[in-house]
Amino acid sequence: MAKPHRYPPREAAFLHTCCEFVSPTCDPTCFCRQAGCIGVWSLRADVDFDTFLKCYADLWVRGCSDGLREYIRDRDRSPGGRWTYLAPLFRELRDRWDDWAGQGRSLPSVVSSIRRCYFCDDAFERIHPIVRQIEAFGCDQRGIYTAKLISQLFYDIAVPFDTGGRARQKAFGYVPEKRGGGLMRDHVRQWVRQHQMPVSEFRHLDNAPRAYWSHRYDEERMIGTACSRVLDKLFYGHGS
Repeated sequence: MAKPHRYPPREAAFLHTCCEFVSPTCDPTCFCRQAGCIGVWSLRADVDFDTFLKCYADLWVRGCSDGLREYIRDRDRSPGGRWTYLAPLFRELRDRWDDWAGQGRSLPSVVSSIRRCYFCDDAFERIHPIVRQIEAFGCDQRGIYTAKLISQLFYDIAVPFDTGGRARQKAFGYVPEKRGGGLMRDHVRQWVRQHQMPVSEFRHLDNAPRAYWSHRYDEERMIGTACSRVLDKLFYGHGS
């Protein structure tokens, strides 16, 4: 993960600030329960937009939350460059944050009700309506910032991608726009069965908690990272 952004080191702060480790609400016969899942990382229902934006900037765009916030506030300003698609995406998100899809509920409260992890039988079915609504914004032609946004909302489920990561996923026959679902999940489930590995142990295959997270986040380190991060880091970065 030799990248200039802050993704692995800042994960713990994001989980501590914006998420909580809660009991899953899937059916007792769900794959995750059979694989020893004892809890899932879920977005907190009371996360405010600015906090979420700062964590997004820390994770994905080198901590530039102040500059990004200014572009989001001023619709007449165009950031240009790689941020061309990022600012409009978050303008749309901000406008809908406190009343998602006209439901009278904030987006975090809707997301937090989906207490699932990557291995849950209906995880991708549950997040599909929100994913489609975000994709319908239509302002991120490359799809990369959208992928990272969706993965941050559903941190224990959705696998993001960057340009290189998308190419590597495709090389293995996976469809990045499925967010880790489909064939990729089939293969991961087969691997977990073969190795008889509980979900709680699977979380610790990602070494970010050991290598990057400070002792300030001991509770998060003990739990381990989100299931989707283990998979993301098979494709993401590689020092390129």
